[in-house]
This record gives sequence, C-alpha cells and structure tokens, in this order.
Amino acid sequence: MSRIESSEVVAAAEITAPDVVVETDHFVSLGWRIVDVFPADDPHRITIDGHGLRLVVSRGASRHTRILLPGGPASRSVSPGGNEVVFGIAELEVPPLVSSPAVSRADGPDVWHIGRAGMLYRDLVPDRQGGAVIASHIRIPTGGPVPDYPHFHDVVFQLIFVHRGWVRLAYEAQGEPFVLHAGECVIQPPRIRHRVLESSDDLHVVEVGYPAEHLTIADHDFDFMASPPDPARVWDGQRFVRFTRAGAHWEATASGARVADTGVSTATAGRADVRVVRLEKAQFWEYGPIGERRFSMIFVLDGRVRSRIGDSVTHLQDSDSAVVPVGSDAHVNAADEATLLVVTIDTD
Repeated sequence: MSRIESSEVVAAAEITAPDVVVETDHFVSLGWRIVDVFPADDPHRITIDGHGLRLVVSRGASRHTRILLPGGPASRSVSPGGNEVVFGIAELEVPPLVSSPAVSRADGPDVWHIGRAGMLYRDLVPDRQGGAVIASHIRIPTGGPVPDYPHFHDVVFQLIFVHRGWVRLAYEAQGEPFVLHAGECVIQPPRIRHRVLESSDDLHVVEVGYPAEHLTIADHDFDFMASPPDPARVWDGQRFVRFTRAGAHWEATASGARVADTGVSTATAGRADVRVVRLEKAQFWEYGPIGERRFSMIFVLDGRVRSRIGDSVTHLQDSDSAVVPVGSDAHVNAADEATLLVVTIDTD
C-alpha cells in the first residue's frame, strides 16, 4: 500500500500532554480542527489547525506551553494537560502619575546600558513617576547605518528630540526619509510606523514617553515609500509634527529669555507641550505651578543653570535634568548662556 500524505508540509509548534485525545478535544472546542491522527488505534500524535497556527499534540509530560492569539475579546483557557491559550491582546495599561522630584546627572556612575537596536540608554527619571513616564537620554557613539527595522509603539505620547549630532528617519505617511539635526524634534503619534536609518557619530537623543512601559511592535515588511504622504493624518487624536531650527519662531519673555513653541501642544490637542528656552547669562525663566496629573521636566541642552524647583535649589549643566513635581514651580537662572528643553505631559 502506498503512503498517503494527509496534509501539505507546513511549520508547526509542538505541545505535549499525557492524554493526547483529551487534550485535542479541548483545542477543538477552542476552534482548532484535526488534520491527521497517528496511529488510529492508540493516538500518540495528533495534528490540528486553527487561528492561523498548526499544533502537533504529542504524548508526554506537559511542558505547560502558553499560546498567545491576537484578536477578539480577552480570555484565557487552560487545557486538561496544563497548556494555556490566551486570546486577545491586553489593552495598554496607563498607571496613574505618582509625582515626585528627581534630578539626573550626566556624570553619574554606571548610567548607560544597552537597549533596543544596540543603542545606549540613560534613565532620566529612574522612579518613572509610578510607571507613568519614561524619559531616556539615548546615545549612538559610532555613526552609520542603524540596525533598526520598521516598528511602532503602543503608546499615548512619545517625543524624540535630537540633542547632538543628526539622525536620518523614515515615518509612515511623511514622504521621503529626512534628517533631524541637533535642536530639532518630532513627536511619534500612537502607532505610527517609523525606522531609524542612519546617524552621525556621537548622536544624542532625548526620548520621553507616556506610559513608561509600552509595547514596541515590529512590522518588517512595511514599505514607507508605498505609504502616500498625508501630513494631515491623525493617529488617535494626534498629528505627526516636526520642529526644525529653520522653522523655529522665538518669542521673548519679560525676563529676556527666548522661547520656541515646537507645535507639540497643537498637534496633540493639549496632551503635551514641548518648548525650547534660550537664556543669556544672568537671565531667568520660570513657569508653574504644575497642575494635578501633569508631568514636567527640564533637560539642559547646553550651558549651566541654577534652578529652584519648589523649595529645592540645585545646579544643573549640559545633559542634566530635573523633574518639576505637581504643585511646584520652577525658576531657572543662567550661569552663562544656556538652552533648555522643557517637556510637560497631561496624564489625566
């Protein structure tokens, strides 16, 4: 008798259970269908298809496999053999803001660690304000092509500000890739696809995201050039915005400080505000008090300043940062010429 192949050869994942038939019946109840059984009189291997995933159910001690399936309402099912199926992708969790003062020094010990795509990260807000906000100083020491891939973030707000050097980026619906130089920024609306293509030597970037922990999803096959330019497109109530040095409009305050609005507040419908502040020696800049459920931080882009945040006085210099907690105001005096990045996020 010739051998009959019951199905085409495709990749499959193996799960194990002491009773293959009982285990298979459970998965059939969840939407899988039987492809083949071996042998018929005493099955010790059954192949099943369902939800875009082929499984081989084999006899043996259970390894308690966990299977994650997107789509549909969130639910969980555990088989008789202890294998778990989780349906649905959990919604983004946004912890409430736990506001507290924080100062990060650029010359602190052991501040850098390796993160995604081999980039170096420094945590600017180690307590992450109860998990609400992450702020990172990111560095790429040696320039050239960046081993990144098309991806997007399940996030409420995200800022990318170039501190030093330059970086070439591609964004969904924004046309050709472009270069972002020191002093320039973009916001990445929720789930906009993007990719870091290339950087200068000694690239430094400040990245601020809300919430602190969020999912990064790869989309390796996404073609940026096949995405028609659409500057007015809205992602979850936000538009892509790119702030450039050439397009900056500076307004003088009563103290003489000059402030540039990056356009982030308008693009996010008030969810966040990002400003660049320039100070000459002995000039000051102040703002606050910070309202409830609002996160605010100052990052020194260059120069030296004396800051009073609430009742606390501290001296900050290039690449240092400080959080202005809820209820406090900030008063910053320039010891010499200085430039500040000021970020505020409404976490309500």
